[in-house]
Amino acid sequence: MRKHVRSLVRVLEQQFGKQFILYGAEVGVWKGELSADLLRSFPEVRITMVDSWEPFDSSAMHIKDNNDKAMLEAQEAAVQNTLFAHTRRTIINYPSVRAAGLQEDGSMDFVFIDADHYYESVQADLEAWWSKVQDFGIMAGHDYNGMGDRRKGWGVKRAVDEFFGAMDLEVRVEPGLVWWVAKENERKED
Repeated sequence: MRKHVRSLVRVLEQQFGKQFILYGAEVGVWKGELSADLLRSFPEVRITMVDSWEPFDSSAMHIKDNNDKAMLEAQEAAVQNTLFAHTRRTIINYPSVRAAGLQEDGSMDFVFIDADHYYESVQADLEAWWSKVQDFGIMAGHDYNGMGDRRKGWGVKRAVDEFFGAMDLEVRVEPGLVWWVAKENERKED
């Protein structure tokens, strides 16, 4: 299990306990390795796996994989990597924001954002998926202040800090460049 997956599993176990994670989403699945590890780690979890698996514009993160063949291979790998838990996973082959529109607000224990890492895309993902996280749930993601942010001009840290800073919520960072935020109860007290 890779470092960022171990960090996410540890955070989810601390927040919910191993038996009480029921529903989550991975946004930006690629080959489905993180979803597979979560499905193995949490015996009751149901995961929505979101990725469009379509070539992207030339400014995107992974230029070497920017072709139909690589995308199809990644999608097939995601299906195979999670086949052992096929009744507990749903694969949505849509862009992130469109897929978020299919989910009920407050329906997820956690959402893990790991799609396009450029500022505008991360910002759009945060805005689209935050309402899907239930009160006291977790939103998390990958590559916070990593080499891509520092050298390639990605925008993970900036988008995350701005989005959650505007709500005065603490962004926590774990090994493996994992960031996470606990969603406080947003209901207004009378």
